[in-house]
Amino acid sequence: MEKTQVLTNLVFYREATNALKKQIESVAMWAKLQRGDYYFHEGDSCSNIAIVTAGRIRVFKTGENGRSITLYHVEPRETCILTTFCLLSQHQYPATAQAELDTTAVVFPASIFRDWMNDFAVVRSFVFATMTERVSAMMALIEEITFKKLDHRLAEFIIAGAANGKSILCITHEEIAMQIGSAREVVSRVLKEFERQDAVELLRGKIVIKNLGLLRKFLKSDRF
Repeated sequence: MEKTQVLTNLVFYREATNALKKQIESVAMWAKLQRGDYYFHEGDSCSNIAIVTAGRIRVFKTGENGRSITLYHVEPRETCILTTFCLLSQHQYPATAQAELDTTAVVFPASIFRDWMNDFAVVRSFVFATMTERVSAMMALIEEITFKKLDHRLAEFIIAGAANGKSILCITHEEIAMQIGSAREVVSRVLKEFERQDAVELLRGKIVIKNLGLLRKFLKSDRF
């Protein structure tokens, strides 16, 4: 696929002046990450800013006890907002970013992208829209972790995974724990209770949803 075809998927490129489009085309670089590769480690400097074109990157924070929590995912046509914060503040990256799928991205030098933000409203609008979306999502995450019981959060996670008619979730207890910010042992305990209630069946690396209606009832229940 030609460079311009990929760049056309980026909203700020489509809305850019012809002069800016030429600049974007001239400095755009391509990056590929295999599933499991790291995009950033905590403490790295941000010399580039990337916009995902395919795949998915997980951004997470790991505590001293080894537990980690997912802050957000970077999907196609999105950029990592923490990278933007680092770019603006020239601070080090405060989390870890890892490819969850084979991922490709278009990459721009941080100094040039910073100049574009200063000079072009279309680039600022893209960054501010991303910031607004990410901050709102992270506030919702904080509220969920602080105020919701784990069994409710876990039921919601499974229900969300059942979107589009899925009845089997291919995911480990460890991966769920990382996604919802808990310990694997605690997640396993609650899942076993769900299984005892006949809402799910637990297989190796899989969760079979047996009773979606019962999972929804758990959201309104204080049984656990």
